[in-house]
Amino acid sequence: MSLWKQGRYELASPKGQIALDVDDLPPPRQIAGPWTVRFTPGWGAPESSVFEKLIPWNEHPLEGIRFFSGSGTYRTTFELGDAEAASLVKLHLGQVGNIATVRVNGRDLGAVWTAPWSIDLTGCVERRTQRVGDRGRQPVGQPPRRR
Repeated sequence: MSLWKQGRYELASPKGQIALDVDDLPPPRQIAGPWTVRFTPGWGAPESSVFEKLIPWNEHPLEGIRFFSGSGTYRTTFELGDAEAASLVKLHLGQVGNIATVRVNGRDLGAVWTAPWSIDLTGCVERRTQRVGDRGRQPVGQPPRRR
């Protein structure tokens, strides 16, 4: 069994109820950035832009990004130590507009399209720099949502 949140869990088994208290999980780690974001060419946004922090496209100061409807690929790196890389690792994307596909260290981990907008990285990360790529899609003709 893998548990991602601290708390009290009650499980039913053929032998009866089992209570489990989980209170020693490490705190979540933020991936601060900067993030390089590449946009679909020819749709009004620049080819790429650096986001020091993740913000919704409709709040970006550049008009080409603020009114962009299309795909964007986010890329950044982060470091993991021995203990972190050997444990359960989950990437929580926050709020995604519609759908996101995730790649870590060149490995395609699939797509997420519903809350909680997270993907399991266990076994895909190592003790070193991790390369994360996340391709998000904003449908044409719909206003950008908070990312």
